[in-house]
Amino acid sequence: MTIYLMRHGETEWNVAGRLQGQKDSPLTARGRAQAAAMGRRLAPLLAVGPPLTLWASALDRSWHTARLLAAELACDPAAIRRDARLNEQSLGPWDGLTDGEMMARDEAAWTAWRRQADLWMAAAPGGESRADMALRARAWLDTIDMSATHMVVGHGVFNRILRGVYGGFGRDRVTALESFPHEAILVLERGRETWLDG
Repeated sequence: MTIYLMRHGETEWNVAGRLQGQKDSPLTARGRAQAAAMGRRLAPLLAVGPPLTLWASALDRSWHTARLLAAELACDPAAIRRDARLNEQSLGPWDGLTDGEMMARDEAAWTAWRRQADLWMAAAPGGESRADMALRARAWLDTIDMSATHMVVGHGVFNRILRGVYGGFGRDRVTALESFPHEAILVLERGRETWLDG
C-alpha cells in the first residue's frame, strides 16, 4: 500500500490568519495553482501502477483541491471519496476565527487552551483533541484497501496526526512534527515516509 498525503491548497482564510477548523473558505488563485501543480508532479508517478483511490475530507477546501488534482491525473472527479474521518481538527465555536477574535470572545478559555502542557489531550471548548483525531485516523487506516494506492487531500493538523498513526510515532513526536506545507507531497509506504522533491 502507498499513500500520497497532501494538504489542500491555500485558502482565503489561510491568508487572513483564520483557524479554519471544520469551517470552510474558498481556495485562492494560488491555492488552485498549488493543487494543479501537485497533480502534475504526481501524474508521471501514477501513470502505471496499482489501482488509485483519491480521498478528500468532507470539507470543501479539501474536495476542491482533490478535483483539481483529479483533472491533472485524468481521474473521474465523481470517484473522489469524501470522508469526514479525514477532516481537520474541530475547534468547536472557535472554528473560523482569528486568535484575536477567540481572545475577545473568551480570553480566559483561549489563554487556558494555548497554555495547556499536554498538547495531545488539549481541546478547545466544544472542540476535539489530537487524541480524538488519532482515533479517526486509525479508523480510516484500518478500513482502506491495503493493495491500492491512495491519494489523500487532508489538512495541516490532520496530516500530522495521520503520519503519526501510520508510523507508530509516540504522542510527543507527533506533537512536535513540522507544519505541512500546501504544496508538499509526502509518500507513506512500507512503514516509512518520504517527501517528494519538486
